[in-house]
Amino acid sequence: MLLKDAQAKLNISENKVDLTSLKALIYGAPLSCKGGIGFQQKAPQPYSMDAQLRLENLNVGLLLSEFNGGTTPINGSFTTQADIKSQGINLESLENNIQGNASVSSKKGTITPFSVSKKAQVGTALLSIAGTALGAATNSAIGNVGSFAGSAIAYFQEIKYDQILIQAKRDKSYDIEISQILLQNPELFVSGKGTVKFVSNVKIPDQPLSATVRIDALGQAAQVFDKIGLISPTKTDQGYYKGQTFAINGTLSKPDYSSVTDAIMRPQPTQVKQQTPPRSHDESLTGALRSLFGR
Repeated sequence: MLLKDAQAKLNISENKVDLTSLKALIYGAPLSCKGGIGFQQKAPQPYSMDAQLRLENLNVGLLLSEFNGGTTPINGSFTTQADIKSQGINLESLENNIQGNASVSSKKGTITPFSVSKKAQVGTALLSIAGTALGAATNSAIGNVGSFAGSAIAYFQEIKYDQILIQAKRDKSYDIEISQILLQNPELFVSGKGTVKFVSNVKIPDQPLSATVRIDALGQAAQVFDKIGLISPTKTDQGYYKGQTFAINGTLSKPDYSSVTDAIMRPQPTQVKQQTPPRSHDESLTGALRSLFGR
């Protein structure tokens, strides 16, 4: 059962239904919420909505696995906060007219970029930008640099993270400003920002996305990206080797990572001194990897 131990208080008046308090468990994660839906017949946009919610430590892997045939690209506990409002000409328009702030954060978990299905991408939207960008990069790298395929698959098949943070807001323009995209572990620092441009009568997941993401790296991750010329010897303020910045377009439901794959198909000379000698080329291993990833 999705919702358990629900307790709610409602106030119903002539023009508004107020949910003054809702507390419940969603897959064991505590949810607190309040808000309301109103109707003013003479207003240009007669329907209104407001809501404030917090969902703490939701096991996203457990949730997504039920909607994705038992597989999920993300495993970890996520906390979501949102403060939103909306007005519209009918109830259906309230969704597309939402304004407000929202954030998603997680401490400790795993991402398996190669397992992201179309269904899961829609469900994980913003989260897939950071994780699947890595998948697009390393998937192409594995096919393009056979001599490094063994260590690449070992490292990138499952990416452990220490922190994920997504922060976004939507104002009267109805554009979604993604002010921060962050995925971090001791060897990877993925950072970015972007905009989802409002288009009337188009649902939010299908509105145009324009984002930039930079993948900085250390250790074995830096060796993978250096092998295909996507890392520099310059250190960032966080102590990682500075990587390239990539554009991600498309939509939230169907991100376009072609700038990542195009850069990898035209690799540049390596710039960071390798501490581990590259392995010899192994045609059978490269073929197996291409088969595994559908390359």
